[in-house]
Amino acid sequence: MTTYLQGQTATLVVLWRQYAPDGPLVDVINQTLTVTPLAGGPAAVGPTAAGIAHPATGTYVYNWPIPDGQTAQDYLVEWDAQDAGDGDPVSASEIITVASAVSGSFPTGLCEAWEPIWCCDLTDAMVAVTGVAVASATEVLWQASLHRFGLCQVTLRPCRRDCYGAAWPHSGWWQWSGAQWPHPYLYQGQWFNLGCGGCGDNCSCTTLEEALLPAPVYDIVEVKVDGLPLDPSDYRLDGRLLVRVDGGRWPLCNDLSLADTETGTWSVTTRFGAPPTTLARQAVGELACEMARACVGEDCRLPKNVQQLVRQGVTISFPENEDIVRRGYFGSMFLQTYNPRNLPGRPAVYDVDGPQFRRTGT
Repeated sequence: MTTYLQGQTATLVVLWRQYAPDGPLVDVINQTLTVTPLAGGPAAVGPTAAGIAHPATGTYVYNWPIPDGQTAQDYLVEWDAQDAGDGDPVSASEIITVASAVSGSFPTGLCEAWEPIWCCDLTDAMVAVTGVAVASATEVLWQASLHRFGLCQVTLRPCRRDCYGAAWPHSGWWQWSGAQWPHPYLYQGQWFNLGCGGCGDNCSCTTLEEALLPAPVYDIVEVKVDGLPLDPSDYRLDGRLLVRVDGGRWPLCNDLSLADTETGTWSVTTRFGAPPTTLARQAVGELACEMARACVGEDCRLPKNVQQLVRQGVTISFPENEDIVRRGYFGSMFLQTYNPRNLPGRPAVYDVDGPQFRRTGT
């Protein structure tokens, strides 16, 4: 089952064969496409014959630009046609998933396909299915390289940085002091230093307006306060600290009951991760070439389901799925560079007692 994000274009492909599963490809007539929610309801697409491309014998492609507001759920894709020879009805179907673009990721954690550097000559039939091929190749390489590369865009609803942590039971009061230095205050037998609305720094003689982000980020896409985007010159990024530099202050409160387009809210849209390297882009282009060839019925280097064949005293062994990438020139170099020990998974550390960060739509 293939997953697409809202706002993406889904490349839907059907291969009609004379007999299953590996018969010769044959053309059909009077073909229509319908996309309906698996849970029931009106069709999202069709039935329609318009927009169906025919790049090669028996190969038909439909590109569905998924609207930004399309409901995130599973959809049934149905192809209906007639046999060109005897006119008998034929049909094919698959299930696809439309995922929310708000969360910024596929269910696996992969957020976007890597931009390929093509390492083969693409035929017209292959060009029509490159979207599916690149998405599939990216998923394979992303998993095999232990999630080293890929950018994910998320929208956070942050809070301004509290210099005094959880020690002060009414931490919002620290902003009320207008002096440049902390003032002592006795509360229930304990002394607290009330600051001036920002955090000091060992290198700075002034206080800083900061917001703490969950982790170091790749870049900031947008910052909105009261529903309006700030100019990028109004802030800067210091690792995981978003610092206000225009003399303004980050809002004390963030009304999480409202969308970030409303007054009384603020949000930070940012990208986490690392972009794929040149070697990663070459590897995904190489693997996508083979997947595109397999999708349109051309000869490719991807193995079939047979693991071993014995004929006339000769035994031929086919590689396991995990060896597919390593058979390629760029794929082998990519995994030797970024996962030389062939580790099955990436280590993870969880700080269950650490601060929690709110991400919209989750």
